[in-house]
Amino acid sequence: MLKVPSAIKNIYLHVGIHKTGTSSIQDSLYHEQNNQLLKKHGYLYPRCWPPNHSDPIHSVFCDDPTKYFVNILRKYTPEQIKQINETYLADLEKTAEESGCDKLILSAEAASVLPPHNIQRLKDYLETTFPNSKVKVIAYVREPISWAVSSIQQTIRGAGDTYSSGFKRIKESMGGLYRYRLKKFTEIFGEKSVKVYRFEDAIKYHYGIVGHFLRAIGVKESDLKNYSIIRSNEGSSLVAIDIISFINEKIPLFLDGKLNPKRSDVDCLIFSGIRGTKFDIPVHDKFDLMEINYEDAVWLKKNFGIDYLKPEIKPGNVQLEFSPETIKDIQIAFSRSSIEIKFAVIEYLKSRESDFKQLSNLIKLLEAEANLIHSLRIPPRIESADLYRDIALFMERRGDISCAKVLMEYARTLRPDGEFIRKKCEEYNQQLMM
Repeated sequence: MLKVPSAIKNIYLHVGIHKTGTSSIQDSLYHEQNNQLLKKHGYLYPRCWPPNHSDPIHSVFCDDPTKYFVNILRKYTPEQIKQINETYLADLEKTAEESGCDKLILSAEAASVLPPHNIQRLKDYLETTFPNSKVKVIAYVREPISWAVSSIQQTIRGAGDTYSSGFKRIKESMGGLYRYRLKKFTEIFGEKSVKVYRFEDAIKYHYGIVGHFLRAIGVKESDLKNYSIIRSNEGSSLVAIDIISFINEKIPLFLDGKLNPKRSDVDCLIFSGIRGTKFDIPVHDKFDLMEINYEDAVWLKKNFGIDYLKPEIKPGNVQLEFSPETIKDIQIAFSRSSIEIKFAVIEYLKSRESDFKQLSNLIKLLEAEANLIHSLRIPPRIESADLYRDIALFMERRGDISCAKVLMEYARTLRPDGEFIRKKCEEYNQQLMM
């Protein structure tokens, strides 16, 4: 491991929490133009790591990285994980040494769910590697019911949950939503080193959550206009989440602690872009969650002065609707999915056909396509680079260039010599800068 000169004087450790604009902050700071602007003012947001620093920090400082779900999804062996973790740290130290910056920004919402002794391990590493630095922990919190709705759909999209298991997972976390994620940082880094902001206030800032974060780390207000603000990880529709939940039930993402051979870590991403009524949960579920969170909200108010004791409970629309644009998006996503996913989607649509007669023709079309592909024995697994590329193109057609850019960049990491992917990345960068 390299010995880094003590150029780094301040470390800003952004720890989420989850679903508080973390992806937008990370993607904006990782953006090449923004990254260079930050460096000019002495801020290093290391591009030797992925945009989201959760994977390096969680994998390196957790107790058993072989059980970290991202490493499971990527099918890494224990030997590979050891090598990757060592590379993470070596790359960070080398980048910090060569940057000449005196301020380091790390952003990892996964740090908020690591146990205290893992956070102590992270603190020890930072103090040893950057001995003359001070750490400032920055966190955003969100009104509990809004957080829960957003988190439930995220566990369905990204963690392989069904609605039932996703709701149960989030319900179990509501009693310690704030205490579990924040208390350890005040105990380990000290109360004066931890700053907590309301997400609802931050998004109202003139430059949004990204601008608010930049101001929190000391970037001048007058400089914010020079940064390209990227909005990432937008919410999904009710139909999109319903389909993905059904797929996860029929073809579980994990089997016996390993990735299901019939699944990939990105095979449902393309369904998350299906348009329609915004995802929400039944109002009785919201009241259930609010009751569980009450004592935790009392703790948050007492310790940080943020009052979420009486969140506004709005009865959301939880009725499925299959509009023409929704049906069109299902067709597009279906055409780019594996054969296993295709048959699961057909089964889903049949389960909804009695209530939505307009699905009958769609089912016939999709069955014909799936049966043809199955009879021709076309390989069921799409190479991940192709899947990321196709999802990016789908998001581009929807007008979500920031999301398309992030996905295409992932495709580029999997296929660095792909000319089409490279040109698309450059094209998206130009559009975002405009």
